[in-house]
Amino acid sequence: MSNKKPYIVKFSGGRSSAMMLMKLLKNNQLNPKRGDIIIFNNTSAEHPATYEFTRKIKKIAEEEYNIPFFWIEYQTYEDSNGTYQWSRRPSYKLVNDQPLSRDNLGGYRYKGEVFEEMISLSGFLPSMVSRVCTLSMKIFVTNAFLSDWFAQKQSIGKLGHYV
Repeated sequence: MSNKKPYIVKFSGGRSSAMMLMKLLKNNQLNPKRGDIIIFNNTSAEHPATYEFTRKIKKIAEEEYNIPFFWIEYQTYEDSNGTYQWSRRPSYKLVNDQPLSRDNLGGYRYKGEVFEEMISLSGFLPSMVSRVCTLSMKIFVTNAFLSDWFAQKQSIGKLGHYV
């Protein structure tokens, strides 16, 4: 009996992650009709070669195997609780696989901006004891994205005012 639930493959941009993903693809373990997807969480602190490598893997996954490959980033937005009390809240941003520029406003950030934004909201640096980086920039962001993805909405509304 085959599994009918979609597979979510997290891709880190590293060699081990790529090897696992390529094995899944080559062995036809991922199926676009089942709703399988690949997710890369951009921290904006990756080596430039990691971004190039991730672009290559994304191209293979999408063009040769028809599996959607999403780049997502941690992002905050400003929101009001209705009483003119404004606060920043965490969310995510879906980006394309090219660097952010004036001509590509939907591009990924690559100068540490995502990491800095997370630190500015949390107020402290991640450590072995406090893994705020993993929780905020990877787990929370992925869960928020998947909640919207699996809701099968026609569109995802903009939250608050993005900074």
